Formats: sequence, structure tokens, C-alpha cells
Amino acid sequence: MDEFILNLKEQFEEENISINQDSKFRDLDGWDSMTALMVIAMLDELYDFQIDPEEFKKYEYVYELYDLIR
Repeated sequence: MDEFILNLKEQFEEENISINQDSKFRDLDGWDSMTALMVIAMLDELYDFQIDPEEFKKYEYVYELYDLIR
């Protein structure tokens, strides 16, 4: 989970963003449609997990994304 959170943080432009497993990633400073695309690409590149953007919209919490890749 720690590595996943670090990888997720790298998708945000904000340098000192605070994220934990219970964070609602869509409510974090800097979240926008570009960040969403970057997270989707990260899931594919780093975790070999493909998700449709429409399906991705169903998720809100960091732990939900982590559970997807496990």
C-alpha cells in the first residue's frame, strides 16, 4: 500500500499532498481530468491493470484503487 500511495502521489502536481488509504482522491487538491487520466495510465503501466474511464468514475477512495490491482 505504501508504494502504491507514493506512485499515486506522483500523479499530482501538488508537491506536499497528503494521501493515505482512506483519502477520497477526487477531493484532493489538484485533482482534475488530467490527473484522472494519469492515474489510469499509472495503473496500466506500473500494475498492468487496465480500467475503462467510465468504470474508473465509480471509485472514490485510495483503498478501492489498491484493491483493484491486488
